[in-house]
Amino acid sequence: MSQQSPTTMRPDTDVQNTSDIPKHVEVYAKAEWYNPGGSVKDRPALAMILDGERTGRLRLGMRIADAASGNMGIAYATLGTCGTFVGTGRRLRTENPNMQLIGVQPDGPYHALEGVKHLATTNLVPGIYDATLADDTIEVSSEAAFEMARRLARTEGILLGISAAANVVAAMRVAQTLEQGVVVTILCDSATKYLSETFWTNVDESCISGAGI
Repeated sequence: MSQQSPTTMRPDTDVQNTSDIPKHVEVYAKAEWYNPGGSVKDRPALAMILDGERTGRLRLGMRIADAASGNMGIAYATLGTCGTFVGTGRRLRTENPNMQLIGVQPDGPYHALEGVKHLATTNLVPGIYDATLADDTIEVSSEAAFEMARRLARTEGILLGISAAANVVAAMRVAQTLEQGVVVTILCDSATKYLSETFWTNVDESCISGAGI
């Protein structure tokens, strides 16, 4: 990786496995934990700060209060969470109108994918969400995300957060349907916050239902 400013670096991770996907399909993921704060939320935070300074709403001596709780290819892009999907998806669509945008969400209301909503059952659909943007939506079970997190840690040395692992599951499913193309997804954060959770070693119903994290 080339040396870049923390605000401009764009690290890519190759997560493809030739035994799982066709020969002429490539799968890549953007590792957002290389941001200074360790997650995808750094980028909107930086944009708001820079906008505040530029417009004069953020001035010398003022304080910034952070109340976030973690919710803040041909090319295919598979993205989870409303803010990440809508913001990134809109920009990608302006760059390439033919790009397919695929949303990722849990397979039901009771799940362990932190920061991701099952939109069909939640009463808290963010105002930013644009249901017309997605070409398709892939639902991922908690156990599929847990298994992908364990697999990538074991075989690739990549430690992912749960929602990031769910994005990889979805990206692999898309890749398996293609004969040729590029699939790109976002790894929202690393496993730093999840290293003490039970899903790494215990696979049971309580873990699948969300009690395991």
